[in-house]
Formats: sequence, C-alpha cells, structure tokens
Amino acid sequence: MSIRKWNAETVEQLRAMDEISLCGYPKVFNPDEIETRARQVVSDLKEELGTSAIELENDGYDVRRDQATEPGLTVSLGAYHVYLGDTYVLPVIRISNYTHTELGTLASYTCQELLPNWVQERIVKVLTLNGFWYVPRDELYVKYDGKLKVYSKFPSWWVRYLGF
Repeated sequence: MSIRKWNAETVEQLRAMDEISLCGYPKVFNPDEIETRARQVVSDLKEELGTSAIELENDGYDVRRDQATEPGLTVSLGAYHVYLGDTYVLPVIRISNYTHTELGTLASYTCQELLPNWVQERIVKVLTLNGFWYVPRDELYVKYDGKLKVYSKFPSWWVRYLGF
C-alpha cells in the first residue's frame, strides 16, 4: 500500500473522532443501529443498481464480544467482481464503527477504478442518505498520526477505522 497525498480537512475530521479505546471500537456506539443502516444500504443498492449480488458480510463482526477487533462491517459488491489474471477482486464497502458527531458514520469503498462512474455515484448517494460519511479511499490512505500511540503501526487512517 502506498501512502497518498493527504487532504488536510479530512485528516482533521478523522483526528477529531479518534479516541483512546479498543482498536476497532469507540467507547460509545450503537452496533445494532449501525448494522440496521448497513442493511438498508444493501437493500437500497440492490434497488439502485438493479442487482441482487450485493450482501452484508459477517466478516468476523461481532460487536457483542468484549474483545472483538473488527472495526466495522463489509458490504460486498459481488456484481462488480473481476478476475485480474488468477486473482479474484471483489469491490467492497467498508463501514466503520466510528461516527463523526457532525458528519456521520465513516464509510468508504475499494476498487473505485473497477466501478463505472454511475455505480460510484449511486454508492455515495445511498451511503449519504443512510447517515454515512463517505470519504474517498485515497483520502484514508494517509499515515495514521492519531491518539492511539500504541497502535502507531497502523499504516493509515483506513486501517485505523476500517481494518486491513
């Protein structure tokens, strides 16, 4: 992963919601509410994109465990998978457990270069309508310099809030 040029405003907003807590879990959040909104994103995207090949992945996400480390949810965009040689590439939406008090719950998606512009526009629209704060992937691939000094090994804000 290469570290990209950073957007100062985005980094300040990411720092503002950073806190000293478990790696993937803020001190206060409502996992059921985030999951409900994520399920609505799946439903809305199926309708907007005209495909059923979109689903909420379990991905080890179990916020009811005390020591869970998964920092959010994954929505797979199976309708847009590709093979690059022998490698299966599946674009996904990552939804964080962290919420900016003014902007919403952080969300982004991978493989923008594989998705048509109209699909990307609908993803951002659906995320926004469901209370998610969309930040482009490249703006999250900025070196993490937040409050969790013990986790200074995080290569980026993406890893801090959305996982590997």
